[in-house]
Amino acid sequence: MRKPANRAAEYPNDFVVTPRTRSKTVDQARQAKTDLEHQKLTNELTIQQLAINRESAEQQTLERKHSAELRKLEAEAKSEHAQSGILGYIARVVAPAVTLLTAIITTSIGVNTIGLQQQQMEIQRRQQASQTLSATLSQAMDASKGKTSQLAAVMSLAQFWPDQDSHRLLSNSLTALLVNNGLPDDVREATVDVIDQALEDSSSQKQDSTRLALTADLYGDATAGTDGAVSHALRKITSELRSCRPIDKPGLERTRQYLVEAVRRNWECLRFSNLQQVALSPTDASHNTDLYCADLHGANFRQADIQDVTFAGANLSYCDFREVAHIPSYLWLGANIRGISDGKLRQIAIQHGAVNLSDSDWQSWKKAGFWLPGHVSLLHDFAVQSNASSRPASGASIEPDLAALSPDLRSKWDQWSMTGFKLKQGVPVETPK
Repeated sequence: MRKPANRAAEYPNDFVVTPRTRSKTVDQARQAKTDLEHQKLTNELTIQQLAINRESAEQQTLERKHSAELRKLEAEAKSEHAQSGILGYIARVVAPAVTLLTAIITTSIGVNTIGLQQQQMEIQRRQQASQTLSATLSQAMDASKGKTSQLAAVMSLAQFWPDQDSHRLLSNSLTALLVNNGLPDDVREATVDVIDQALEDSSSQKQDSTRLALTADLYGDATAGTDGAVSHALRKITSELRSCRPIDKPGLERTRQYLVEAVRRNWECLRFSNLQQVALSPTDASHNTDLYCADLHGANFRQADIQDVTFAGANLSYCDFREVAHIPSYLWLGANIRGISDGKLRQIAIQHGAVNLSDSDWQSWKKAGFWLPGHVSLLHDFAVQSNASSRPASGASIEPDLAALSPDLRSKWDQWSMTGFKLKQGVPVETPK
């Protein structure tokens, strides 16, 4: 029996998968995913708007109730004054008390009315902010209007960080932009800049109560075991890179680097971050992922890839480093490893200049400028001022290590180690020779 030359010739009505139809199917799937993410953001904004409307209705009901009570009291007072005989006498005696009571109630209602007006104004402000945020997000995600319009919309999103009600929506939306391979590099870089501004006012006391919550929205909460928008996306990309097709790897790797940069930019505010199973290693082997002097107290790095990550001077107290991949053999000078249970990592870190300080002592050391024994700043090697008021850009080629110290400074370092890394006003205490 003769076999057909090809299935398409024998069965012309069958659907035959070709490279062209496969590409079209992939594009349709990606577009459907983008549409689904946009619909999710729209639903979140709708829910937020409904909550605001409900709160406004409740305030209006309370205001009407207070007005009705005032009218009832006025009517009762007039009725008592209209009584004759003994009732008139009682009215004349009681009238001043009723008038005083009415004045007190009127004042109270007046104060409540002012409070309601202020609340109403706040509700209107939140409604306007919600509408503005919704419009800006739609513009930021609409590539049809061109890169310039999209870039301007992304950069304007930074103005919404002071509004705590917008934190989670902003975190999710900005992360969605970072993982969109179809966006121009300029737009994704601007998105990283906006995330960088989320926690830039870290020194302000007014931010202390909300900083950890915003850090959790972006990078997760290690104590609660929850994910943040950026850490979740980074973990997912890390997993996909292990099994992706070679043709997809460059795009996924580039997305991972944008996400890693979104972590690095907020180096000063990463306490209790949940970075479990993420790859923080750089793509370019000639550079390091710079987390030196970062505040990572209590962060979760379990099963993370930390190859070529610079932890010099970082606060790693009570971090979870169990089962990490590719432990760096250097880049630990001045890193605080108090409370780390991983024996192998701890031994390597101590051999290369890690310290053992309490969280509060590390904070004092940071404020003093990260002085090393002999009044030499740890940051000196990174070409920044000793007061640690600034931080160098990513890509420093320095490899801080005890071996890089001069013999005299190494001797003073060993003396400081013998004191148990004691500090006095943030400066290492040295033992006499």
